[in-house]
Amino acid sequence: MRYRWPERIGHVADGDRIIVVLLPDGVPKALDGSGAAIWQLADRATAEEIAADLGEAYGTDPAAILPGVREFCEELAGLGLLERD
Repeated sequence: MRYRWPERIGHVADGDRIIVVLLPDGVPKALDGSGAAIWQLADRATAEEIAADLGEAYGTDPAAILPGVREFCEELAGLGLLERD
C-alpha cells in the first residue's frame, strides 16, 4: 500500500518539528523526531520504502522499524493526514 499527502494538507516546518493540518478546519498535529521524518517520507511511498529510507538515515535495520512505521502511517491515515493509494 502506498501513502500520499492529501490535497488539502497544510504543513509548516519549525526546526525538527512539523505542524500538519487538514485544511480548512482540521486540528493541527505536531510531529517531531521520527514522526516528522515518517510523514515527510510518506508522500507517494510505501511503509517498506519509508522504513528503508529511515534505516539508511539512522543506521537501523528496516525490518525492525517497519511495524512501527506501518502503525504510525495508519494512525496518520485515520486522522486524515495521509491517504492510502
